[in-house]
Amino acid sequence: MKSVNSRDNPAYKAMHRLVSKSSERKASGMSVLDGAHLVAAFLDSGRTPEAVMVNGAGAEDPEIIELVRRSAPAPVTQLSDALFKSLSTVESPTGIVASVLTPPSGKEGAIASLTLLFLQILDLLF
Repeated sequence: MKSVNSRDNPAYKAMHRLVSKSSERKASGMSVLDGAHLVAAFLDSGRTPEAVMVNGAGAEDPEIIELVRRSAPAPVTQLSDALFKSLSTVESPTGIVASVLTPPSGKEGAIASLTLLFLQILDLLF
């Protein structure tokens, strides 16, 4: 795991652009997941992040260590606390952020709509 303390680091700069600019997320087709629960849910869906960044506390947290392990082969960078805080969009960061390819829209929405319709039909029948 690479450690970064400088705002000039290319990986940090790329993640910062994704976090701070919706136009960058749209142009790159990427999204940012901030927090252990979001990263875990993403990994549980069978997908792999493009990059993972942790802070010092996250690098020592057993839950986050496991998420980092499951994120392989994504590159993992440990940021100084100040750099990590500048990336996190939550008031109390959990210690992990990940960049991921944004899933294509439409397919998931159609499946969700069909699932709701099916559940409504089951409610009527039973």
